[in-house]
Amino acid sequence: MRRLLLGGVVVLFMGACQASPETGGAPTDVPAAPESTEVALDFVATDLEGSDVHLSSLRGKVVLVNFWASWCPPCQDEMPLLQLYYETHAEDGFVLLGLNVSDQPDTIEAIIDEFELTFPVWRDPLGDIMLDMNVRGLPTSIVIDSSGHQVFAWLGPFDEASLDEHITPLIIAP
Repeated sequence: MRRLLLGGVVVLFMGACQASPETGGAPTDVPAAPESTEVALDFVATDLEGSDVHLSSLRGKVVLVNFWASWCPPCQDEMPLLQLYYETHAEDGFVLLGLNVSDQPDTIEAIIDEFELTFPVWRDPLGDIMLDMNVRGLPTSIVIDSSGHQVFAWLGPFDEASLDEHITPLIIAP
């Protein structure tokens, strides 16, 4: 049943991935799930070596979970900006977590090599995490504060000004 749902969601995503500033789409500050959560978030994904990894292992840091796929052009378009932002803020307690939906490890590795990504990339091969988090399009980013609570979600690709406005204050807050 979940695979059937994922198939329908992928069709929806393909439409969302077509949106870009050139085609009239733009990122919108729309929650993928509730804007804030009372309970700390956790999920189990798979790293590229096939081991289980837990979101809770990143507790104590501000985390941007970026849902993406290789077949989503806006996802690839935002990768260089996300990589630069990660490099700039990694020493400040910030983690950018790329959560790939549906791609095989070799495809993910090719994207990592192409964009010289240094942030961690985990897998959601069946889209279970995506469905559980109520993600409605790609790319979607969910921002989690250092205590593990969702602060907000962003549907569509980020731009530099939005990263600085929405995430930097969380990183530099005492």
